[in-house]
Amino acid sequence: MRIECLNEPWFLDLEGAQELLETWRIDYNTERPHSSLKGVTPGEFTVAAQTPLRASFGASLPSA
Repeated sequence: MRIECLNEPWFLDLEGAQELLETWRIDYNTERPHSSLKGVTPGEFTVAAQTPLRASFGASLPSA
């Protein structure tokens, strides 16, 4: 994160820094595959992990 977000850009204000970091966080958690998750994104991993639970518990779990 430091290399991608904090070393390069100059921020004019706190809001600009927060926007950049939020964009990075969303990309990191939704678009980027993670080697620790066997090449899937955290979002894909979460859906796959919840699927067996939904099958076991049926409608008692809230929708994602």
